[in-house]
Amino acid sequence: MMDMKQQKGAALVISLVILLIMTIIGLQGMSGTTLEERMSRNYRDSQMSFQAAETALRDGENFVQTTLFKMSDYSDTCTNGLCFFGGASGCPVENPIPPAWEGTTNWNDSSKHKEYTGTITGVIAKPKYIIEFQCYVPTDPNVTPSSPEGSDYQWSEMYRITALGFGATPTSRTMLQSTYKKPL
Repeated sequence: MMDMKQQKGAALVISLVILLIMTIIGLQGMSGTTLEERMSRNYRDSQMSFQAAETALRDGENFVQTTLFKMSDYSDTCTNGLCFFGGASGCPVENPIPPAWEGTTNWNDSSKHKEYTGTITGVIAKPKYIIEFQCYVPTDPNVTPSSPEGSDYQWSEMYRITALGFGATPTSRTMLQSTYKKPL
């Protein structure tokens, strides 16, 4: 039998080392879980902003499809979200520098963009869009039509629609663009 005075406390030291290792493993697990939760939240937020932008883009395409425009509806200042940067004779388009969709001017001024009219829950702001009239293009690219003033069925209007969607936080934003050809 061993005398109590001869024991040096090895069991206590080993127990404390094992407890320290288990604490470190537990902290690493919590840190990994926190990181994964943050990544999941950011992914969800980016998906929300993408879906909001997609919704606004479809709303803009529907607006173009169902609206009969006049050239006087458009301006180089994007009044009411309708932009046109053509020359004095109309076409061709002179693309502005910077483009109408770049920067914050047209997105921060409510008179220079259109806002999605429906409801999207969970986002910090409604998605927005602008419509740029690009000019006239042949309806059938394989046929060379007469001038745009000629037969209407030979020509289509070309638009660029740019949509800006937001997620649940100010840093989650998605911008999408589409070109849309509308027969005359």
